[in-house]
Amino acid sequence: MESKVFKGRFFYFIVAILLLIISSCKTACKEGDCLNGGVCSDSGCKCIGSYTGKNCETNACKGVVCNNGTCVNGICSCNSGYEGADCLTEVHAKFIGTYAYSNSLGATGNCSFQKDGPTKDAELLINAINDPFNYSHSLLCNLSGNGITVQSQYLLNSTIAEGSGQINGAVVTLNMKYKRTGDVNFTNSIYTFTRQ
Repeated sequence: MESKVFKGRFFYFIVAILLLIISSCKTACKEGDCLNGGVCSDSGCKCIGSYTGKNCETNACKGVVCNNGTCVNGICSCNSGYEGADCLTEVHAKFIGTYAYSNSLGATGNCSFQKDGPTKDAELLINAINDPFNYSHSLLCNLSGNGITVQSQYLLNSTIAEGSGQINGAVVTLNMKYKRTGDVNFTNSIYTFTRQ
């Protein structure tokens, strides 16, 4: 009988210890403490979206204007074709203008950089540029930050053109490769454009 009493007391002792342990474990928050969709966890409120703070009470995007983008944790994430702290500057804006150019093969001339249509925010058209075979043509370019990429494209004189470069202030440097139909190798030419 003493064994049953001992087992019973031992059982209550273990239950009491467990209840004591459970009651002494406090979470950093309770349900209802976390605002704006935050979730309570052992380490505190886990906030979602742009909300921060002990109880997810602060909206990091409050007062942040992202004209052509979305606010993420208080910083603008710009839509394609836009840049800047408020996503107001069109990426191509720094490229647009009239340029004098020269290339590593000795050609010189003038050309213009312009936006390629009203909805193509990250594209640019370079007009009236001479290739190494002395043909004037236009190049369609894609923009990303200060970078410019000429995807492989066929020109009117049966020439393939491709290349890449960047803008630094008023100067655009473009490393181009040209190949005529039937040619085995590309002709390389480095263009330097200076805004006028």
